[in-house]
Amino acid sequence: MINMGIILETKDKNFSEAEHWYNKASAVNPDNHMVYYNMGFLYSNKEFNKYDIDKAIGYYQKVVTLKPDHDLSYFYMGNLYTNKKDYPKAISAFEKAIQLYGKDPAYYNNLGLVYEFQKEYAKAEGYYRKSIEIDASYGAAWESLGYALYYQHKDNEAIEAWKKASSLGKTGAKEALKKYFNITY
Repeated sequence: MINMGIILETKDKNFSEAEHWYNKASAVNPDNHMVYYNMGFLYSNKEFNKYDIDKAIGYYQKVVTLKPDHDLSYFYMGNLYTNKKDYPKAISAFEKAIQLYGKDPAYYNNLGLVYEFQKEYAKAEGYYRKSIEIDASYGAAWESLGYALYYQHKDNEAIEAWKKASSLGKTGAKEALKKYFNITY
């Protein structure tokens, strides 16, 4: 039933039918955390006419109630809290994801973004650098690092970070180089 929901949601974009199958799966096995994990994805999908960040967060919270070590649920909750601009909860969720699995560069990058949104650029820089330490080819972290450095007036370092991000295919970094330094790369 879960797999049927996943196929309907991802392949067919039939979100209402996917919801039907997820609900059916949760009725049969209410302790299966994967049902709620998929429901979290469903309700956080803006294409779904029932898009609802709070409902998605509720499903992810149900996942971690059933499976407290589910780092991805904390990560996705962090993203949703960030979208809501509820930064303390976003920070807490990302920190929990990192505590559970500290090897994913996206966890550190997205935590850095939360600090950047709060204009805490030095803290953001530290998390971006940790992300890069885990995976030096993670272009999003190089691009984010460029902004954190730029906002701290570390122009030469920002240029180098954005050049690295550009070499990793991040077009936003190329645009930043052009916009802030009139450099075409």
